[in-house]
Amino acid sequence: MPDAANRPRSKIPLLQRDDLTPRERARVGLAASWLLASGLAAIVALGSLTIWHLVRRGRLIRDGLKPPRITTEFDDELPPAQK
Repeated sequence: MPDAANRPRSKIPLLQRDDLTPRERARVGLAASWLLASGLAAIVALGSLTIWHLVRRGRLIRDGLKPPRITTEFDDELPPAQK
């Protein structure tokens, strides 16, 4: 592809241009598919790390809390605030 730098700029999308050879078209398509796959893999990795982090943080917070109080009915009056 030594003459690729000498080609004039075009408003036609790259894969629809008539001056590309089938080999060049295949290379461009392969590069685009790898770019899309890499982006999708990055999004999946970030999403799974986010979910893992939230689950881990929730477990750590839950472990630090006191066990729940056992009540038989709802108390209408709240206990006075301790000072």
